[in-house]
Order: sequence, then structure tokens, then C-alpha cells
Amino acid sequence: MSEPKTRTVYRLPPCQSGDVERMESWLQDMAATGLVLEKQGIFWWGLFCFRREEPRPIQYRLFSGWQEPSLRNIWQSKNVLPPKEEKEFHASYGWEYVAQRDGFSIYTREGETGREMHTDPAVQAIDVGAVWAWTRLYLLMYVVLNALLLVLFGFESYCMIVTAATVADMVLRLGSLRRLRKRLERGEPLDHHRPWRRYARFYRGGLVLLFVLLDLCLVLQLQNPGEVRMEPYPGDPPFPTVQELVPQGEFQPKADWRNWYAEESTLLCPVKLETWEEGEVLLPDGQREAVFLYVEYYETRFPRFAEKIARDLLKEDRKGSTQSFEELPLGDLGVDASMLYSMDGRWTILLLQNGEKVLRSNLWQDSGAAIPLETWTEQMAKAIQ
Repeated sequence: MSEPKTRTVYRLPPCQSGDVERMESWLQDMAATGLVLEKQGIFWWGLFCFRREEPRPIQYRLFSGWQEPSLRNIWQSKNVLPPKEEKEFHASYGWEYVAQRDGFSIYTREGETGREMHTDPAVQAIDVGAVWAWTRLYLLMYVVLNALLLVLFGFESYCMIVTAATVADMVLRLGSLRRLRKRLERGEPLDHHRPWRRYARFYRGGLVLLFVLLDLCLVLQLQNPGEVRMEPYPGDPPFPTVQELVPQGEFQPKADWRNWYAEESTLLCPVKLETWEEGEVLLPDGQREAVFLYVEYYETRFPRFAEKIARDLLKEDRKGSTQSFEELPLGDLGVDASMLYSMDGRWTILLLQNGEKVLRSNLWQDSGAAIPLETWTEQMAKAIQ
């Protein structure tokens, strides 16, 4: 019989990590088909990593040695490795530690018989209750943190979907743990071969739906759903437009999607405005100069937050330059911080910060005859003074 070409495969789990019985049953069925869980073979997004071997009976058990949350252990990680003493104790009865997932250590043992790790449902109920308490705490912390981020910075639609999906998964996990703990407290033993296939269709279907929604949101985001055509523009922007920067001549914008604006507001940054103007400048001598002007404008609550935005924008440009990044000479513009630079020999960018305001502008033109650089930099600086 030929050796399988692929020795490592990845599988989605059939249930939440708190569904101990279905998880153990699934791992044992995977081993019966020749898929053995790798050491630490679980990734943060939930995929399980298996290696192909000869099919054989392997037992799996999920065990938690956690204590109830307290001020002393409040920062305990949910994926902390079990202590050496715990692994050595279970190894003395044939159980080998292989992986960790959401508060549970996964142990394995070859064969179908042997001494169980735990046989007292009351003790198991205490362990499951500790994981339930930690999951409830993590859910509370996650909801509070994301609510704070939503108020301060605002969330894109795909971020909201991920948040809602994570909360839903935690709620389902809490329900599984609570039901299991109640059964154990009644003295009912664990069912290590609980059927999982029917439930897996529901659980994995939800994951597929989540990925579809995220892809849809990403496509809509790439299509710039928040951008609005500049004609007619509802009011004057707080910075000069192309027409205001042209000392002589007339700007003729393109009449399609290349001219747009976008607005956004958060608690720390009440005003964020982006504009893109693209078209031609008709010069007095009859020549036409292709021009585009992109501007990002921020009004923040605090100067320190404006400084951080300016640093992040500069860092983003440095990282985004594929060939070269060159700082260009720039005189005193009367603002707190200013920088003029070119990226890859094509883009000329002006970055300004003054008090609570930040302005980043990208100007491109055929020959530079339409808008002098001095006019562009000075007028943009006046906009944030």
C-alpha cells in the first residue's frame, strides 16, 4: 500500500471547545480513520492539525486543572500550558499531553482500555465549573472592551460581524459548559462517544456563513460604499481644492467615480474627511495638465491623539514605499510638525500636524505647471493653523 502524499491535514472542529463529550468523540473517530492530533496542533482560529497514520483506536480526554477566577489569578491565560507535575501524574497512568484549547488540556492514550483520568463526576463538575467561570469572565471583558473601542474609534461592518460571532461562540460555549456541569453534579458520567456529526453540520454551517458575510463585507468595503461623488459637494471642505490651488487656469474634474469624498466621526476624532479630485487643468496657453489631489483631514479631541495619527500615517507611508522613500526640503510653514517626501519617485506627499488637526495630502501632476509646490504646501498649512 502506497504512503499517502499528504501527511498533515487540517480540520474544523464539530463543536465549541466547551462541548467536551462531542470533542472527545470526534478526536477518537478521527484517529479511527487515520488522523492523529499533532502535538500542540491547534491554531488560534480553531483549526485542528492532524497527521496521517495507520488507523487505530486512540482515546482522547479533555481535562481542566483551573481554579475559580480570583484577584490573584485574574490574568491567567486561557491557553497556559499545564504544570509539569500534572503531566507527569497523568503520564504515570498512560495519558500523554498533546494540546491546549480554551482552558482544556487534551490528553491521549493508545488503545481502548485502561484507567480513566477521572471517574468522580463531582470532581469533574468542579473542573468544568472553573472553565465556565473563566469563560464568563472573558465574555464580560470582551464585551466591555469592544464596546469601548466602538465608542472611541467606531467599527467597520466586518469588525462588528467578528465581534458578534465571537460573542455568540462564547455564549454557546457557556451553555455547553453549564449543561455539562449540571449533569455531572447529578452524578451522570461523561459520554466519551457522544454522536457529533449532526451537530457538526449546524456548527460548521455557521462558520461558513460567517466567512461568507466577512467576504461580502470586504468586497463592499473595497468598492468604497462610504464614498460619495463630489458633485455636488455639500459645502466647502476645510482645506483648499484643486481649483483654489490653481493660480491661473480652470480645473475640469472627471465626471465619473474618480472624484469623491468620504466622512467619518468617532469620539476621539469627531472629523475625518477624505477627498479625491482628479481631472485636467486648462492653462491660459491652451495646454492641459492632468492633476489629482488626495487629502486626508482630521480634527481630534487632543493634540496627543493628532500626533499619534500623524506618526501612524508616516509609518504607513514608509512601509508602503516599495522602492524608495525620500524626504524633500520644506520651509517653515508655521505648524507644529511638517514633512514633505516622495514615494517611489512618483508620489509627492505633504504631512502636517498642528494642535488637534492633521492633514495629509498627495499631489500628482504631469509637469508641475498647474500647481506650484510652494502654493500647495503653504495653502494646505494655512488650512490647519
